[in-house]
Amino acid sequence: MSATFKVKLRQDRSNADGTRSVYLQVIIDRTIKKYPIGVNVLEKNFKDGIISKGDAEHIRKNLLIDKAMNKAKKIKFDYDIKEIAFGLEEFDKQYNNDRYGSTSFYDFVTSQMPYLKARLSVDTIKFYDKGVSKLKGFRAEFNLGEVNLAFLKEYEQYMIGLGNNKNTINSSMSFVKRVLKQAIRAGIIDKDPFKNYPIERIVGNREFLTSEELQVLVKHYSEEPMEDNKKNVLQYFLFCCYTGLRYGDIKNLRFKDIYEVNDGVNPPVSVISIDMHKTGKPVRIPMLEDALRLMPLPGLDQQKVFKVFANQPTNRYLKEIMKKAKIEKEISFHCARHTFATVALSSGIRLDIVGEILGHTDLKTTKIYAKYLDATLINEMRKFRV
Repeated sequence: MSATFKVKLRQDRSNADGTRSVYLQVIIDRTIKKYPIGVNVLEKNFKDGIISKGDAEHIRKNLLIDKAMNKAKKIKFDYDIKEIAFGLEEFDKQYNNDRYGSTSFYDFVTSQMPYLKARLSVDTIKFYDKGVSKLKGFRAEFNLGEVNLAFLKEYEQYMIGLGNNKNTINSSMSFVKRVLKQAIRAGIIDKDPFKNYPIERIVGNREFLTSEELQVLVKHYSEEPMEDNKKNVLQYFLFCCYTGLRYGDIKNLRFKDIYEVNDGVNPPVSVISIDMHKTGKPVRIPMLEDALRLMPLPGLDQQKVFKVFANQPTNRYLKEIMKKAKIEKEISFHCARHTFATVALSSGIRLDIVGEILGHTDLKTTKIYAKYLDATLINEMRKFRV
């Protein structure tokens, strides 16, 4: 993408006082557009995009010209540094945005959204929206440069006053930290206040089912009479226990994402091949016979495999199912993924293989499940009595 900017004087028409309008000429990929700068000048006082001292207001007018030129160059620089191609239509939208180039925290987040939506999941975008909403309750407006250690501590106290727990506070702070990192990369600020404000990582609820409890649920699914909605929820919950899929992945899973591998494999194996909903990382998951037995009848390529309910009713049904099956654990849908990880590791599947199936970008994340297994073993051994 090529773009050139030049300040020119309008030649086709002059004003009643003999002055002519100054405009910014933008050429992007051979397409030309003219942007009025709001400056008029006599032709004799204009040369090479600069107004001479012959004009009594040359200082003010040259500042307006510089502002227009700098804004155009900044837009191009911002897109170039992110290696994102843009055309005249996109430039026009940004140039006519009066807040473009603002150092406002919220303006910066808004300016980043077109890039973020192109590469982040829906859940991550919701994380940004939620972060902005909470922050506006603390400060209706502030600049990126105002965020320092004192600001962060005040925001923390504000959230404590709201009754937020440590996990919620850390999540909100992580949002601010992520935005500031983007601002540093964009060259808007040069200091990271989080160097003196570490965010403690707290591991959330990683409750999971044991192999025995999983078998209880499988038996419950195949033998116990239950309402259609509950049976449907248990069906895709168990499927995720055998595949490690997240809620977003099972909700979007289509028949086209499942294919058979027979090259060098005997017998042939069905494989799920998707890009993870949360991270975008591509994963391939060989399907166990237990998972295949839970598959609905084949449908069209674009057809979704399961009829997945919204998160809230899904978890409500799961709670009722666990109670009926006499499993005394607080099980949410995400526990299916934890169940897969812990059962896979306890079955002897290598840590790196489990991490690859789960789509982990860092093996440290997978090792969390190994720690949970160690804790389970220790607690069980403590029951030993002679």
